[in-house]
Amino acid sequence: MIEHVAQVRDLLQAGDESVEVAPVGEVPDDVLAAFAGRLRRAGASTAPRPDADRARTLTVTGLDAAAVGRIAADGGVTLAALTTLRPSLEDVFLALTRGSVEYVAGGAPAAERAGAGAR
Repeated sequence: MIEHVAQVRDLLQAGDESVEVAPVGEVPDDVLAAFAGRLRRAGASTAPRPDADRARTLTVTGLDAAAVGRIAADGGVTLAALTTLRPSLEDVFLALTRGSVEYVAGGAPAAERAGAGAR
């Protein structure tokens, strides 16, 4: 039990968090591209959010919210939202139990599926 608690703690503290960044209003493409470039030069990876209503939103991994905010301010990008995204308990549970699936669609136990392939 203690080892499971330690695994959960480690996964929650692993730094797998990312920051969601939403600029205010219509930011020109070149300004947004320059902002993303500054984030990458600072060691982050960036990915645009494909949501239709939040097409200008970026997901940033590798920097904390304070660093992302400073880079935005230095580049003159005003942010409407700066949200730290952390793994949920559900994400942690799924990561811990990923290899211990007993049944899959169709209901055959994992051991039966393994044995069926050897025939």
